Amino acid sequence: MAALRPISSLSSLAGRTAVVTGASSGLGRSIALRLARLGAYVVCADLSPVSRDASLVPTHELIVSNGGSGAFAEVNVTDLASIEAAIALAVAASPRARLDIMVNNAGTIGHQADAPNLGIHTEQPAFAQNVFNVNLMGVWNGTHAAVRQMLTQEPEKLPADEDVDVRLGDPEVEGQDGPRGSRGSIVNMGSIHGMVGGPSEAAYSASKAGVINLTRTVAIDYAKDRIAANVVCPGYCAINMGSKPTDPEIAARRLTPWPHRGAARDVANAVIYLVRDAPWVTGSVLAVDGGTTAD
Repeated sequence: MAALRPISSLSSLAGRTAVVTGASSGLGRSIALRLARLGAYVVCADLSPVSRDASLVPTHELIVSNGGSGAFAEVNVTDLASIEAAIALAVAASPRARLDIMVNNAGTIGHQADAPNLGIHTEQPAFAQNVFNVNLMGVWNGTHAAVRQMLTQEPEKLPADEDVDVRLGDPEVEGQDGPRGSRGSIVNMGSIHGMVGGPSEAAYSASKAGVINLTRTVAIDYAKDRIAANVVCPGYCAINMGSKPTDPEIAARRLTPWPHRGAARDVANAVIYLVRDAPWVTGSVLAVDGGTTAD
């Protein structure tokens, strides 16, 4: 295996702790691997460490084999206590007893397998309720638990808060714009179908729209406490939640203005921007969609 390139101190998340729900496959797996690559201790939270694609090495095992730090926590996001336990695991691993990053990524699909998906009249109440439970209440649970922990922590500078501009001759110095620091960063996984209607996905689109406004409200409520909350809204990516290629029939109906579909790393890099490089960004809705919602 080729040696990993070193990470500069201004790019590193060394010493930080993170919980990523839905980390065994898909976007969550990529996010967890990227956080660990940058030095964070990552609690990979999911129903099982084994992905829907059983050929994949469990995420936490891959992190450790690559020289990173992390662990698996069995979490059902509809169960608040299991999320609290995962956060406690991250705090216990932190040298400063902190949860620095919470990524509420776990979700469920929007299409009912046994229906033609022609609209809300084909969705069954039990299916819709499960979508709301996982996609919206799951995010509520994770956000609730993360905020409660982060309120116990003192603000700490992120790498982006380091005063590199002063060394380069920029006149802006700390004191003119106030002290820097964050108690923690929460990133919730939305969807472009929470921003615009998703064809034949009534419950799913409603759940993701709920995630967006939940996050905006939390951002407003806790800005004074220096807790950031943002939403990443992926567009049409090349893989599905199970880390497998998107069904060709669905892909043909969901084209993007950009010449190719998104990759999981595009979404992971958006998360990294929010938790490492953007300490003054909160309440934002970041579409990672190749221009789909701009079209």
